[in-house]
Amino acid sequence: MISKNQPATTLFIDRGCPLIRFFAARFNRWVLCCLLVSGCASTTDYEIVQVSDGVMTAYLENKPSLLHYHYTRVLREGRRNLVLNHMRAGLAAMELGEFDLAEESFDIALLNIESVYTDDENAAKARSLWYEEGRKDFKGEPYERAMAYYYRGLLYILKGDYENARASFKGGLLQDTMAEETTYQADFALLIFLEGWSSMMLGDWDMAQASFKEVQKYRPDFVIPHRDHNVLLIAETGNAPRKMAVGRGGAALGFIEGQGSREDGIRFVSGQSAYTGFPIENIFWQANTRGGRQVDHILAGKVSFRETNEVMGQTLTQLSLATLSMSPQFGDDAGVVAIVAGIIGLVGLGQQAVAERTQTQADTRYWDNLPDRVHVVTLNSEDSDRDLKAEFIKPNGRRIANLDKKITITPVNDRSGFAWVRPR
Repeated sequence: MISKNQPATTLFIDRGCPLIRFFAARFNRWVLCCLLVSGCASTTDYEIVQVSDGVMTAYLENKPSLLHYHYTRVLREGRRNLVLNHMRAGLAAMELGEFDLAEESFDIALLNIESVYTDDENAAKARSLWYEEGRKDFKGEPYERAMAYYYRGLLYILKGDYENARASFKGGLLQDTMAEETTYQADFALLIFLEGWSSMMLGDWDMAQASFKEVQKYRPDFVIPHRDHNVLLIAETGNAPRKMAVGRGGAALGFIEGQGSREDGIRFVSGQSAYTGFPIENIFWQANTRGGRQVDHILAGKVSFRETNEVMGQTLTQLSLATLSMSPQFGDDAGVVAIVAGIIGLVGLGQQAVAERTQTQADTRYWDNLPDRVHVVTLNSEDSDRDLKAEFIKPNGRRIANLDKKITITPVNDRSGFAWVRPR
């Protein structure tokens, strides 16, 4: 006789049929496996990898001491944060003028991004099955992936390689369209502008004009550069947008603007001339929108997937128990009915295990040394000195004197010049 308090996982054992006892033993082991699998994954944002002192010393040997913090994290936090840590390290290396090291880090980050986020049927299939949001290897949100291509493109410009720079900016625009479950319109004005600038420096004025006119669709105040402009100045201001888990069960991904910065604009001063940067991109706005419209619940598909499996699993489990309790009424066929009930129960428990494994908690890891805004100026090399001063401006229009930076325009392939500056 079966006790009312007896666990569901042992309901088969007291039946007389040998087939039922055989099935029950395997059923109980399956249940145990499901429970163990559903609870075994770590919820930390990174894995701790044991790295010997010798390996770490060798890895850091050719890297400036100011970058050791970032590159130590690359090794210690493992593959799960590999892309994120190379994004951070690459940008920090750029700020120090370590451009070869920056290239290496961004190439590693982009190689890993492209393994999943390419315009490819197999990659799309992988994304559609990628439901463990909080436990997956970091690849970033569309704005983060786009910014990785942006910085790689700037590094190409510094070497005078405008062909690869343009290709990189195009790659960033592709990433701007691609989320895990949906494709959106590309509206990253910064990348469209830089694609046009690269075309202009390659002598393709018609293609450049087409890009600049597209920029005006998103930034109506943007003035198309004069045809004889050959110097590009880029300034970044503010702090990176932050991610947060919002909504039911923290399943939706939200964003808040970066805090702690005072600068909102940029002015480049050359002798008696001053050039105000045009605010071509708002990174927070890019983070918080897809194709120009607000995104409220980026992970809605994952929540629905989990809830569907939970309901199916519970329903099948209840059906299994009900069928099992009725099996004695089938006489000689009771054993077969019990086996069928057990199979239904297994499927139900499997569905519940899948639901349990589906992590709908939003992934709030973020690229924290990104800027909030990007500003651009174009001019002719004859209109300014090679050495300039960058003045960062408060929202009220006043200069922040302690953030002034002296910058030098870098000659690029004897035809153009480039400078990039951040306040910190």
